[in-house]
Amino acid sequence: VALGDSIIGIHAQSTIVKRMVETFGTHSADAVIAFEEVPRHEVKQYGIAKPRGDATDTFVLADIIEKPSVDEAPSNLAVAARYVFSPMIFELLASTHPGKGGEIQLTDAIRTWIHRGGKVLGMKLNRQEQRYDIGNFESYYAAFVDFALADPKYGPSLRDHLRKVLA
Repeated sequence: VALGDSIIGIHAQSTIVKRMVETFGTHSADAVIAFEEVPRHEVKQYGIAKPRGDATDTFVLADIIEKPSVDEAPSNLAVAARYVFSPMIFELLASTHPGKGGEIQLTDAIRTWIHRGGKVLGMKLNRQEQRYDIGNFESYYAAFVDFALADPKYGPSLRDHLRKVLA
């Protein structure tokens, strides 16, 4: 599952989904979820991981909390909008009651899975795998500029244009 309000990496350089699928198979996981470290004050905007033990590159989830307060957050590892699930997720979603915002939360279904003994793993994005949140205007515009400047054909002329506009 790839949430539509996030892009990971420029020019399809991210390998996160490939690594997640491989980990799903080799570890016989029920689910693998991508995570990124966020500043502590941003945890209230995301599903946040509670790792079982140390949060290495790949780790077991002890819990996941949807949009906790800064004080309630067990870590600063935020869901990075990529998931690999077994089909059991559909049964869990069907039995999940509306949560925060009056909506059925994917995080609540995952949390139930963990509490029932499911093997849910987390995987951190690599340093070069920047996640672009395009769910609001500010971050969408920043992502557009970054992608446009990285374009080999149009990037140089946009860079020149921006220099003129910003001078």
